[in-house]
Order: sequence, then structure tokens, then C-alpha cells
Amino acid sequence: MTPLVLAWAAMCLWTTVSSQPPEMTLQVLYPKIFDNETLTCSCSDGCIDVFWFRSVRSKNGSVIFQSLVYANKVERVKYRSDMAPKDQDRYKISVRDSGATVAFSLRIHCVTEMDAELYSCLFRKQNTHQELSTSGFLLRPGVSPPTLPPVTKPPRKIIPICRCTTRRSNHPKGCGTMVLWPLVGILLGLAVALISTLYYFSRLPRKCRHQFAKKR
Repeated sequence: MTPLVLAWAAMCLWTTVSSQPPEMTLQVLYPKIFDNETLTCSCSDGCIDVFWFRSVRSKNGSVIFQSLVYANKVERVKYRSDMAPKDQDRYKISVRDSGATVAFSLRIHCVTEMDAELYSCLFRKQNTHQELSTSGFLLRPGVSPPTLPPVTKPPRKIIPICRCTTRRSNHPKGCGTMVLWPLVGILLGLAVALISTLYYFSRLPRKCRHQFAKKR
């Protein structure tokens, strides 16, 4: 990977991130200090390799993008030429190729506050060598994620207690039904008792019924 390629990729990435087109998504991550964090960019358009960058501030206060590492589909990795070996050990690349989609992951070991920057990936497509940036990651190590507002539940429907009055016109809604059903139950009970009694006497012999009537 020549310096000319890195410069061209950095220029393309700067244009992409500053304009933030609709196809690029930005994800904010809140890793704990000294934990590991994995950033994953996926491509389904025949991408063959990826360039990883991070934003840094120059001496005059402007924000520029610095190359970190290059990787291709067969996991050939090349770090920036002036990157210290200890930093190379902190940035590890992994590739997962499922055929239709290629996922390039950058794992940052032992995250510190110095890693609080914007990271982005730049794909290169096969044959056309077209650059395509899809994902950006803003790392905020040691920062607590914002708390979401509590979920408000809909108010419970309060069923009024029925206090029926003697006047029909003043009955609350539903009170007529509450009075009618107990009355129907009582009438049905009386009817069942009467039918059972008549059935019992209809089954008695005539002699028994005559003696019963005579005693009365």
C-alpha cells in the first residue's frame, strides 16, 4: 500500500465523513476504560479490501483522518508505516466472508481515553476500485451512555363502582344489567324447585298420593 494510495483514500474519506451522505451510518459506542471494543463494517457489493482510519486533531486545531491499518479478504494486514509495534498489537483485524457479504472487524485492545475519536472504514470494490464508506464509529471511553426516558404506560381504565338507586332514571350505566341478572337467577331457581317437586309427586303411586292428601 503506497503513500499515494493512502493519501487518495484519506481524501475520499474526509469528503465522505464531512458530508455524511445517507448511506453512511454513525454509531456512538461507550466502552469501559481498559476494556476491548470491536468495530465491524460490512460490505455486500463485491468489496475486496478495507482501509481503517481515525480522526485526530492537528496542531492548528483542525480535524484530519489518520490511516490505521489496511486489510483484504484473505486477511493480509498492513499497518501504517510509522505506527509503533505496541500500537500494532492493540489494533487487530479479522475478516468474515459469507459469500454474499464480507465483514471487516477492527478490534481495539485495552481502550483508554486517548482512543476517544471517530473511526471509519473505506471499502474498495473489485475491478472498479471504487471507494465506498458505509459506517462510522464514535468512541467515548469511560463515558456513561445517556439514559432513555422511562416508558410511560397508558392509564388504567377505571371501572366505576355501581351504586344503583331506586329510581330507574338515575341508574348509572351498567347498573340495570347488574340488577337484572341476579333477579333472573332467583326466578330460575324457583322454577327448577317447582318443576322438581311436581315431577316427584307425579312419580308416586296413587295410593301414596291419596294417603298423603288424607293426612293433610
